[in-house]
Amino acid sequence: NFLINMIIKKNILCIVPARKNSIRLKNKNIKTFFKKPLIFWTLNFAIKINFISKIVLTSDSKEILNHGKFFKKIKMHRRSKKLALGSTLMEDVVMDVIEKEKNQYTGILILQPTTPFRDIKKFNFSTKQFLKTKKNYISVSQKIRSKYLCKMYKKKVYFVKKNGVNCYQDGSLILLNYKDFLKNKNLEIEGSTAVEMKNKFESFDIDYNKDFRKVLRFFKSNYKFREYFLNNNIVKKNEQKTH
Repeated sequence: NFLINMIIKKNILCIVPARKNSIRLKNKNIKTFFKKPLIFWTLNFAIKINFISKIVLTSDSKEILNHGKFFKKIKMHRRSKKLALGSTLMEDVVMDVIEKEKNQYTGILILQPTTPFRDIKKFNFSTKQFLKTKKNYISVSQKIRSKYLCKMYKKKVYFVKKNGVNCYQDGSLILLNYKDFLKNKNLEIEGSTAVEMKNKFESFDIDYNKDFRKVLRFFKSNYKFREYFLNNNIVKKNEQKTH
């Protein structure tokens, strides 16, 4: 593992977007989920992903940004109110972070706090492959439906192409080539490599109160899944900031 890390340069910018005023589920990013705010689980996952050179939490909320201070590796960006509206495009939020960073990266990884059930092995494999190929990677699911209908053909994702199997972009993993994003100013890049989420909870998006209740019921009834999730999110002392 040490040799692999030496050969493959860490140069991926990880962005965690979390605004204050959620429309459908009020304060969803800081709602308590298993004794921690929901945002915690994504931040804690981000620091465990291989080949990440910087992690940025971007929010218009001081309370949300304060949760990032718990971790050594998280940098906080306070975004303007105009970039925290219901109509704000994720592309504009990403551009705001890039402009503030003023650094060149190979890739951009976006982790949304409302999709917290991730497989670290799958992410580490994706970041490793990305740095070898420089191709775009987008997670899709056939188990969970969303408004982001797309097509999958020969393990590639298409948003315009008509041929292929119906699937849905789930927002769990968006890993883009830095130059491709700057060129397209779009997160939906045609021909991106599909990362299939076989487990429906990997694609689960907590966007409504009913979603939150459903997840809590599932966790209480599914011991193996609960233990897997919690054990992979244990915070080590060397990952915390001391006060």
